[in-house]
Amino acid sequence: MPKTTAFNPKRESQTAPPKIYRLLPWAICAALALLVFAAFGQALSYGFLNWDDVIYIRDYPEVKAGISLEGFFWAWTHPHYSNWHPLTTLSLMLDTTLFGERGGAFHAHNLALHAAAAFLLFLALHKLTGSLGRSAFAAALFSVHPLRVESVVWITERKDVFSGFFCMATLLAYAHYAAKPSPRRYWLTAGLFVCGLLSKSILVTLPLLLLLLDFWPLSRFCSAPAPPWALPHTQTPKSAKPGWLLLREKLPLLALSLASGVATLLSADLHRPMAPPPFWERLAYIPVWCITYLRQFFVPLDLAAHYPYAQYGPLPSVALGSLLLCVAVSLACFFSRKRLPVLAFAWAWFLVALLPVIGFIPPGIQIIADRYTYISQIGLAIAAAWVGHTFFSRLASRWPAYAVATLVLAALLTLSFFQTTHWKNDEALWRHTVQVTRENDFANGQLGDSLAVQNRFSEAEPFYREALRLNPSLAGVLHNLALVERQKGNPAEAESLLRRATQISPWFTSAQLDLVSVLTVQKKYQEAIDLLTPILQREPHNTDALLQSAVILSENLPSPENLALALQRVQQALTLRPEWPEAHFISGNVLLLSNSPDEAMKAYDTALQKNPRLAPAAHNLGTLLARANRFPEASAAYQKAIAANPDSVEAYDSLADIYVRQKMPAAAISVWKQSLQRKPNEIRVLYKLAWILSTHPEASVRNGKEAEHFAQQAISIAKGSEPLLFDALAAAYAEQERFPEAVESQQKALATLSNKANPLHGALSARLSNYQAKLPFRSEP
Repeated sequence: MPKTTAFNPKRESQTAPPKIYRLLPWAICAALALLVFAAFGQALSYGFLNWDDVIYIRDYPEVKAGISLEGFFWAWTHPHYSNWHPLTTLSLMLDTTLFGERGGAFHAHNLALHAAAAFLLFLALHKLTGSLGRSAFAAALFSVHPLRVESVVWITERKDVFSGFFCMATLLAYAHYAAKPSPRRYWLTAGLFVCGLLSKSILVTLPLLLLLLDFWPLSRFCSAPAPPWALPHTQTPKSAKPGWLLLREKLPLLALSLASGVATLLSADLHRPMAPPPFWERLAYIPVWCITYLRQFFVPLDLAAHYPYAQYGPLPSVALGSLLLCVAVSLACFFSRKRLPVLAFAWAWFLVALLPVIGFIPPGIQIIADRYTYISQIGLAIAAAWVGHTFFSRLASRWPAYAVATLVLAALLTLSFFQTTHWKNDEALWRHTVQVTRENDFANGQLGDSLAVQNRFSEAEPFYREALRLNPSLAGVLHNLALVERQKGNPAEAESLLRRATQISPWFTSAQLDLVSVLTVQKKYQEAIDLLTPILQREPHNTDALLQSAVILSENLPSPENLALALQRVQQALTLRPEWPEAHFISGNVLLLSNSPDEAMKAYDTALQKNPRLAPAAHNLGTLLARANRFPEASAAYQKAIAANPDSVEAYDSLADIYVRQKMPAAAISVWKQSLQRKPNEIRVLYKLAWILSTHPEASVRNGKEAEHFAQQAISIAKGSEPLLFDALAAAYAEQERFPEAVESQQKALATLSNKANPLHGALSARLSNYQAKLPFRSEP
């Protein structure tokens, strides 16, 4: 029977050709890059998600402005959407400057950072342990695991891959420091650690993780065993130190962690869209989430963008069972620390790295998330590689180990590829999340949002209602369902939903402003103003509130005092946002109502300079110019309004009226006909065409047959209820010398009027006499 020989990586490296062996690490880095691209590369064709990517990056004013000296200082001195991570913010600004709003470029940056993090992790493990194969497998396991999808493919999680890059760089620098300690190497490690903290504060526990590296594989503790794969310098007793000295060595790094933690807490927004569970309930969830993360590492199925949780905590049996399982794993790792120290190291790394996100500090909308595993599961990947090696080293051949490693990586890569497809857009992401989780209130609400932004309101409504069935306290869902009700024409129902939303979240300003709009639609003007008053007291620089207040005060409650206050508020809004075209337009409206037409024209003109497609401003400017008999300028303004909004019947009608006043009937008729091409059932336009074609003094303009067609069409739409339409039809018949029909139609006009006191009665009767005398009617020239 042949003698079994254990696989020795050191012996393998000695037999390998030296030049190839030196190039092998770089070949492994290239292979890691290919694995990362194969797993996540399809994200290069994806755009921004409405889930945070839009508000956090694409439409965030400072990020949207791109990189600049002002933006550089802003990133260091202001939180970015309740997070202070200046390096991440600057990287997003740089992407905006270089690539604009091309989401694929942002995704490429994320992929590059993740690939670089995988390289550095491999190089760090190789330096720390001396093992090439196991380090490569652990890095590959980390890089293509499906739990990485959220961090890599979600642009908003740039902070994960950026901090991960600096984390791995810190590990590599620390490996060099431990091999040959020196102040320069220590401060390089500290500098890279600071960069990681400035990318995401989740790295606050990294000094403790470095302390774990001192236990294994570096064996820098005096009492720590030196494993057979340890580097030569770690096997030398002179390199070992008492634990208190190693802890003291980490004190400057711990001080940096403390400073980062304080900065993070100061930048956090206390007004959260979903309140986290209370403290004790969060504590009860800790063992549950630890076991969940452990399970997901070994069985990464049914991964989701959001995992539901209960405010009252987990079931006691689930919490107790998870706690007992955590204790059992901890004891097993502790008692095997001498035989398999990597297990104790990996479990401790896993728990320590999770500390910032496990629930001690109130989280955002999630208390468990795939992205929280980016650093924590490095320890598990290392354990899998080293324990697997221990098992397979008993075999005579290396091929079973290679085959199993290949199958594992292939399976993980496949799962990551398909998990990435769910992140291609919001609807796909949340449909998948709803499918793989149960009673997920947040995911149902987000799926409703993804449908609502596509104007698929009827499809969105059931998901909103399901979210509220599961959790009636979701202020954001109440707000969005109210918008659906407004679209359906139910302002009273929308008001009820918005009132519930604002009661649950009194700070929810956007819901309060929408409630103001709903109250305005229902003509509850004083209630709307009463609601705006505390908003402006709380947020005096809220330009939307200022403008809404100005509109209601000037248009709906137009007393002299209110007009003055409206003008003051719109001017305040313009001081805060001088480039806001809509504010200049509202300013023009207030000035017009305040009997300042010249200043109103200037305001409308300014609005159009800032946004030439602001159709209402162009229309109102045209109206003022027409009142001043500045017809060519008025025509130009109305043409701008039509160009900005080709469906605006009012703009066509106003332009045609200008042509009529300029004695250009053919031009007026042409404009009215263009209007009918957009909206063929517009009664007012049909009437005016019928009238001018029947009654204009110039024979070249009149066309009785065409006038009859327009009048008949208008009567059909109005279902015979408008006397003027019969009047126009009578004029069309008279133009064609069909006087009996003209008389009959005019009598219908008088019968429809049914009120002899109406001022129209005399005019209609006079025209009836004309037709009875077989005379057509001609309007004034």
